[in-house]
This record gives sequence, structure tokens and C-alpha cells, in this order.
Amino acid sequence: MENRTRVQLHRRLGPVVRIGPRDFDKDASFYRALCDQIDLMVTMTGNEEHRNRKRMLSRPYSNSYILSSPTLDSVLSRVSRRLGEEVAEWARTGLSVDVYQRAKCCTLDVAFGWLFGSENATDTLRDPGFEHDLSALASSALKRLSLRTSAHWSITYLASLIDNGLPDREAKGRWEAWLTRVITDSYRRHPTKPPSAPSLYDHFYDAFKAANPDMPRNDAASHIAVECDDHLSASHTSVGTVLAYTMYELSRDPHWQNALRKELLTGYSIWIWRYFGARGQQGHAVDAAVAPGQADDSRRPWNSTHKGQGPPGRIASRDFGLEEGDTVTAARPYYPAKASG
Repeated sequence: MENRTRVQLHRRLGPVVRIGPRDFDKDASFYRALCDQIDLMVTMTGNEEHRNRKRMLSRPYSNSYILSSPTLDSVLSRVSRRLGEEVAEWARTGLSVDVYQRAKCCTLDVAFGWLFGSENATDTLRDPGFEHDLSALASSALKRLSLRTSAHWSITYLASLIDNGLPDREAKGRWEAWLTRVITDSYRRHPTKPPSAPSLYDHFYDAFKAANPDMPRNDAASHIAVECDDHLSASHTSVGTVLAYTMYELSRDPHWQNALRKELLTGYSIWIWRYFGARGQQGHAVDAAVAPGQADDSRRPWNSTHKGQGPPGRIASRDFGLEEGDTVTAARPYYPAKASG
């Protein structure tokens, strides 16, 4: 169901690029419209400041810690149980389901539970109103996209986008009230919270206070909010909430569609020149087709006998074919490479 939904989304929305660890072009001007970047990371703050923060926060970012986190395990179990109940209901009633919208609900429930603890997690699978508010606000804000790269934020990145343009004050009020409540509650619970169930907020708070015991409460809250934004959009738990919403809304705008298509074709032109420049075939990049593909970061061998087993390339020239043993990296410009061994 997941892969089928991805293919349908690509066909309906056109080229949608997933930006995450190890998967973006730091020199692409299209991405600069969203945020600053350093290697393997998408960040809403300046590079040097981000590096300084990351030195203090190495443990929460380690894969071993994330995979063994009791908090994340609890959140995933709860969301999985909710989703299982919904799938059973779909099968029983035969209802038409917006799978992408339900996937966004799962994303929100996991991400916010991981950031602020199970006690503050959203439950949008059962009550999708919060997801509807957030989608509407993100869509409105992106019409007047204007980003800053300083760390002096007292509210999250998405909320700063919302301030750029807002047709629904009630939706904004609900979002800000929820955000204020969970941050306040996380701060209040932190001193007495058992060490066996820390959220990312708890780890961020401890790290910043250890580095600067005299840091004012508001400064700590600002740093934590920015770090939570960075954590989400870097997809450390495979759920890039902020960029998932952002890229989805951008993909619906014709102007950004054209900008993204240009970036993809530029990357393809570089590849063609590198591999086929001597044969004079770089001109084919001009009319290369953007293929509907699955947004998948994996690299899998392409079997010429059973072509459906490998992910299709994001961009493919009509004059270029895949050979046995080649690999395809999906969700980025088409870069085939010989498989090792």
C-alpha cells in the first residue's frame, strides 16, 4: 500500500524530492529557498552555530540511542496499535481512505511523542483536526515563503512560517496553544521525570544546561525549539515532519514545480556530461522526462529480467538503458552506478 501510494503521489504531484540525511545537494539553489545546509543535515540555523550545538547533543543523535529509546518504542507501539485499528475498520467497512493524509497523521503522532514524550503526543489518527489545522497553516504560509537563519526563535520553525500569512486565526490559536502547553508541560515535568523515559526535550534541556548552567529559561526554550525543528527536518527518526509538509505544499505550486524540475535536470546534465560528454550526448538532458518514481533512499540491484524489482530513476533519458547489475538511487537525479562485486 505504501509504495503504491508513493507512485500515485508522484504521478499526481510531479517530482517531489525527499530531503534527508545523505540525500540532498547542498549546492542546489532550490533547497536554499528552504534553509541553510551542511553535510548530511538540513538546519534552520547558521552552519557554525549548528556545529557548536551538535557537539553538546551527540548522544541524542546517535543511532544506538534512538533505536534503544524506551520513549520512542512506547510511541511507536501506540501509533502502530492505532493504525492497526484503523486498517481493520477500513477493511470491514470498505471506506475510501486518503492514505497520504493518514500517513501524515502517523508522522505527527510519532514525531511529537518522540520530541515531547508520550504524555504530550498528538493522537491525530483518532482526531485528525490537529493535522487539518497544521496542513492548512503550512499551505497558507508557503504562499509567502520567507525564512531566517538566526537562532533567536522562541517558537518552532513551522510556527514562524505561519506568521508570514494566515487566513485562519482560530487554527493558528489552536496550534500555538498546543505548542505552548506541551513545551510548558515538558519543562514542568523535567525535574521529576524518571530517567527511564526521557523525551528528546529532556535530553536537549540537560545538554544545554550542562554547557551553560546560567542559561536563562527563555534562551534554553529558544534553543530547544530550534533543535527540535532541526531534528524533525533532518529525518532522524525517518519522519521529516516539517519538510514533509513543506515539500508537499511546494510540489503543488507551479512556480516551485518548475524550479524543482530545473534543479533535477541540472543534476542530470552534470551526470550526462561526466559520463557521456566525449560522445556529445549531453544535449539529451534538455528533453529528459521526469519519471514517476518511488521516494525511496535505498540502492537496490536492477534485474533486467524482472525490471519491476528495482526502483525507477527520477530522471531517465530515452536513449539510455540499464544493464544487468546496475543500481538505481531513487528520489534524486538519476545516477546509475555499477554494483560492486
